[in-house]
Amino acid sequence: MLALLEQKIQLESELLLLQSKIAQEKEHFNKELVKTKEDLCNAKYLNKKLKLETEALRQNYEQVLEKQQLWTIERDEVVAKWEEFSFLLKKKFRSLENLATKKKHLEKIIKNLEDNLLNIKKSYAEQLASLEQDLKAENKAKRESLHYIFKTKQ
Repeated sequence: MLALLEQKIQLESELLLLQSKIAQEKEHFNKELVKTKEDLCNAKYLNKKLKLETEALRQNYEQVLEKQQLWTIERDEVVAKWEEFSFLLKKKFRSLENLATKKKHLEKIIKNLEDNLLNIKKSYAEQLASLEQDLKAENKAKRESLHYIFKTKQ
């Protein structure tokens, strides 16, 4: 029963730790996503501005397009990371659900064990009371027998 309680406490600790890690990873990802969106908006603004400039700035414009391609690659990488994170998050949620189910099962087992222990205590108490009564009756019979033997010897 102690082992089950320790296992329950350990599972609850692991559950809280996993929830904390998930929250941290989500916050970190959200910050990266906001930064990427800002970078993407900046790139679009820069592209519009370069289209309005003269032909002499065409070379600079092409360099910016190259940068935009790199940002697109970065965005794709972030999207891929997001998909991976999403998959891992779903996996973690499934793990948490499994832990919650295990916790409920363990709680039921503990409740059953507590009920069984209470029943055993009651049964032992009844047996003890019965044994005490038997002992008192036997003691009384022995006293009466000794009293009878003592009387007959006198």
